[in-house]
Amino acid sequence: MFSGGGNTLASLARTYDGTRTTTVRRWTQAAVECYQRGCRCSGCFYNDFFAGSPQKCQMKHTVLELVRTIGRPNLDPVNMVIN
Repeated sequence: MFSGGGNTLASLARTYDGTRTTTVRRWTQAAVECYQRGCRCSGCFYNDFFAGSPQKCQMKHTVLELVRTIGRPNLDPVNMVIN
């Protein structure tokens, strides 16, 4: 169904965060950092970014969906650099 990049419909996970559907494919650096903080917003860049905004960070929802669909992130520093 998808062409190029090796994406298949089965490899894409979709999550609904209450306002929109989001596709999660891989662990980003921001998602790994959120995971390592236990999804607590204290000390997060996005906490300041969304301050005073009607929008809220949805990273916790993304992290939970990543864990559910593709598992926990690889926290091995060597593999994180290689990947």
